[in-house]
Amino acid sequence: MIKLDYRTLNSEAFNKALVSLIKQEGFSTARVAYNISKIYRLFRKELAFAREQYAKMVKPFLVTDENGEFKISEKRHPFCPWEILEGKEEGFNTLIHDFLSTEIALEVTPLSLNDMGSVKLSPADLMALEPIFELSEQEAS
Repeated sequence: MIKLDYRTLNSEAFNKALVSLIKQEGFSTARVAYNISKIYRLFRKELAFAREQYAKMVKPFLVTDENGEFKISEKRHPFCPWEILEGKEEGFNTLIHDFLSTEIALEVTPLSLNDMGSVKLSPADLMALEPIFELSEQEAS
């Protein structure tokens, strides 16, 4: 089982590294390649769900225009491109903090470095993907 939080799930670095991983060839076995495809499929499903939940949760905190559309903020929040209602910033920040801390579990086998076979990933990609790896003591040293 792999545990991730919504902060990791929504991370640009994690997303890019996972896309890079899914395109690779040379894994140690076909079972590993299948496991990675399963991780990717479950990840996409969870990401879509998280984004739906985010859209529902932030709606009461956002400024809308006369057409009911959210107004783009001139001073953007790190986790929201839209304008936040005056006086609601603190509540919004608390909501976002709690939301990003939400943990999910993917019912898949964590990866090990031995699974990577001849796959070539950059150190930055490996660092971003660390949450889906479970390193043995031998691999960690």
